[in-house]
Amino acid sequence: MKKRIFSFFALSIIFFGFSFFQFPRMAPKKFFDKFQWDSETLVLGKIIADREKLSAETNLVFASVKEHSLRPIHRHQSYVLINNKTLPDLRANYVRNAKDLILVTPLQQVEEYLGRKVRTEIGNHIILTVKKNMFQTNINISNFEGLPKSGNLTLEGKPPGVENLLLTPYKSQFGLQGLVFSFFYNKLGFNLVGLHLLSSTAFAITIAILTLFFSESLGLMFAACFFISVFTFPWIQAFAKNLYWIPFTWFLPAVFTLKYYLASNTKYSFLWLVGFFFSVLFKSMCGYEYISTIILFASAIFLIDPFLENPIRSKNHSFLLFTLTCLIATLAFFTALIFHAYTRGDTIGAGLLNIFDEDVKRSTIVVIDSVYKSHIDVLKRFIFKRAYYMLGIGGKFFGIAFILALTISTLKIFTNKPSRARDFVLLAVFSMAPMSWFILAKEHSRLHTHISFVLWCLGCSAAIWFIIVKNIKCIFFKILDLNRIKVSRTYF
Repeated sequence: MKKRIFSFFALSIIFFGFSFFQFPRMAPKKFFDKFQWDSETLVLGKIIADREKLSAETNLVFASVKEHSLRPIHRHQSYVLINNKTLPDLRANYVRNAKDLILVTPLQQVEEYLGRKVRTEIGNHIILTVKKNMFQTNINISNFEGLPKSGNLTLEGKPPGVENLLLTPYKSQFGLQGLVFSFFYNKLGFNLVGLHLLSSTAFAITIAILTLFFSESLGLMFAACFFISVFTFPWIQAFAKNLYWIPFTWFLPAVFTLKYYLASNTKYSFLWLVGFFFSVLFKSMCGYEYISTIILFASAIFLIDPFLENPIRSKNHSFLLFTLTCLIATLAFFTALIFHAYTRGDTIGAGLLNIFDEDVKRSTIVVIDSVYKSHIDVLKRFIFKRAYYMLGIGGKFFGIAFILALTISTLKIFTNKPSRARDFVLLAVFSMAPMSWFILAKEHSRLHTHISFVLWCLGCSAAIWFIIVKNIKCIFFKILDLNRIKVSRTYF
């Protein structure tokens, strides 16, 4: 028991440093500079809207100054606007060009004055955008016409007025995380760092528990491979503390199914399935992305168990539990969908139709007239062509590792070992999880390739390294044994 508690705290601390401090960094800083800020700003927009007591219509909102576009210069403004502190007034000289003002005076923190008032010789203005590089700072202001070609101005430190904010609702998700983090920020006094701390802590604890459960169910070596596959995976590191993605929700359902699988007390074990239902419900109400992968990853243990050396249940019982967990997850998903539909139409039916027309069609296999990429092309992209970074290893190496693991596990089926099908089933089941999303949500995967590599981390990478490492270990010990036999024969 003491060993398990120590392992839990050690793993939690390691993964907390990995996610919150991004230590050790698994890719150059520029590789993930402002990674998925455009998604996280949806949560920040909700926080800002609630703080200013504005009607946001939805639980996820883009907050910007006067204008909104898909460009980062507008989408990332929430990171500045969430700072509601009074700043000192600043004076600066400017030179006007065709589009904006170039500040002559070198000011280091001009970005913090976004949305605040500017006083010039012709009147008051609002800072609409700020672009800063190492050489100069450009600001775009309201009522630009009539301003002299050069002059001086004053940046006021008073927080932006509510009348200068533009809220753009995001309707594709119910956005439960917007409500949760807004509560922590506006009611409990958390700041942005504190919210990231919460997300990172939840991620670290979830992965630590899952690693320990894998050691009990699939063995210490698989747990070690899972640990390494997550810890060396820069994509998961980039996602880990993001307030929109909250990736602990991807792994949490598997914690409940593994606990149910390992539970010895059948009288109360159903409570783990209840927890599984609510974990999938929570994930779905935060976002539908990757839901098929999450469900199959969580249910995988029941398909794998009959092929282990010491299975806990019979094949029929295991398949029944796999079906049951999939049905429970589907029920949770549709429960979230009904909540979401209620916000998207006058009736639930109208809301569901609206979701289908505006969201499902553009992301899934329903888009059968797509002329861009076939499902095979999309799968090849994720296995071979696009960069898969793991300790600096590129995509082609991952494809080679995948084929090598598949070849080894297939050949092993034809041996006479009791667990000869285990490796093949392990790889097939854990590969089925990410591939389900690549296929079912082909259009989403094609358009958002850079945020979908992370799905290999849900079991498949661990299975690949487990098969390769375990068989290399077996070969090594066989060679060692042969050498011992030769030495023994020579000696005698």
